[in-house]
Amino acid sequence: MPFSHKEYKVTVKENDKYERSKEISKQISPEINTSACSSFRTCSECVKSVPCNWCHNLGCTNIGDKLCPYGIALKKSNINKAKECPYIIPGPILLASGIRTFIDVKLYAPDPIISDMNIICQIKLKNRVSHLKGVTINNSVYCHPIVLNTKETLTGSFRLNWGGVDPYSNRVPVTVFNCEELAKNCESCITIDPVFRCGWCKSISSCVIANQCTGVTNWSGNNQTCTIDKNVRKKEQFDFVAFV
Repeated sequence: MPFSHKEYKVTVKENDKYERSKEISKQISPEINTSACSSFRTCSECVKSVPCNWCHNLGCTNIGDKLCPYGIALKKSNINKAKECPYIIPGPILLASGIRTFIDVKLYAPDPIISDMNIICQIKLKNRVSHLKGVTINNSVYCHPIVLNTKETLTGSFRLNWGGVDPYSNRVPVTVFNCEELAKNCESCITIDPVFRCGWCKSISSCVIANQCTGVTNWSGNNQTCTIDKNVRKKEQFDFVAFV
């Protein structure tokens, strides 16, 4: 893993760079109405409108050649084609409740300058928003670990912010699940959709993911056979006889 176990929290101010882009645009070219371009908040929206261009450090503008950092080739830093807009390659993110998890996603980023920018991973679940530092390695983004606790299954969204603009990329779905709440017995546990990685742990008699169970032989995964402990079977037989 590219990270130590130290976690970071990052506060992102969504409008700072956006307002800065509008102000600089007005100072450089006051006679041009920049409101149309500056109203677009994502790369894909921006480049669909002529003469708007997307600048990685400031956002959407109609004078990208003046706003983009000096010394960086405009064909790389000043985007005017939708196919050049970076985005997260779609795919669900599944997080087990109570487990410290490293999130990694594949990234389409034709502009190499993206790899040199600060990456922020954002997870939004209900009214909670978490920001984590990330790093780009070989077209993949690795986010610092996070632990999310829930009893119910929660669905939300994940996105990346990089450069000076927020929001920047597309969103992908996030699901936080709790195996123990999805199943209360072995039979129902091992039939849960395998994408959740739930299995029955005999030592604690609970439905959990494998690394929550002590001993590999104690854990039965998807479509495996449920085995009942002899002592449990004897107790069940005794309870039945006593009831009769």
